[in-house]
Amino acid sequence: MDKVKLVIDPGHGGDDPGAVNGALREADVALRVSHALKDVLDTHPEYEVSLTREGDTTVPLSARTGLANRLDAYLVSIHCNAAENKSAHGAEVWCFANTDTDGAESLGHRLAGAIQDGLVSLGLADRGVKAIYDVRQKKYVGRKLWVLRKTKRPAVLVECGFISNSDEAARLGDIHGDFRHRLAVAVFRGIDKTLNQKGGDNG
Repeated sequence: MDKVKLVIDPGHGGDDPGAVNGALREADVALRVSHALKDVLDTHPEYEVSLTREGDTTVPLSARTGLANRLDAYLVSIHCNAAENKSAHGAEVWCFANTDTDGAESLGHRLAGAIQDGLVSLGLADRGVKAIYDVRQKKYVGRKLWVLRKTKRPAVLVECGFISNSDEAARLGDIHGDFRHRLAVAVFRGIDKTLNQKGGDNG
């Protein structure tokens, strides 16, 4: 049986710290969650997993999607949200489009929804699944996120909470890593529910 190929993409890194709250940097949180996610996936032989970066290095967006495309893999990009309004909180997952050209729910939307369900189960507020493109209208309706536009297979961008929110920043930056591990497990369960060949669709 063919393995499910995944590229886990820790957002930002190197010259780009992402969102910052004091000493806490999005790039570092994303890397730690991504390593935890890879560790979980590596215990399941049906998956073949790569990371776009192993440490705090600068990786161009084109290289991130290029790796996924060369491997013919699904891409899961890990991020933290931020807002000027410090009370903003919760999780959201982005995909390319809600539907395919035939009007059926897209695999990317199913994957995003399953991951979002897992994040909400951790007590994060549900900010929903969001798409950047409307297939029916044939136009972009959200930010033209490179990692969602330039992959051959479906990709999702996971916002694991707000680094600008003091409560969520404390959880994301916990020195023991308990919450980051729970995030990784929640993302894994969404991936497994949607992409595991034993469970159905892998295309």
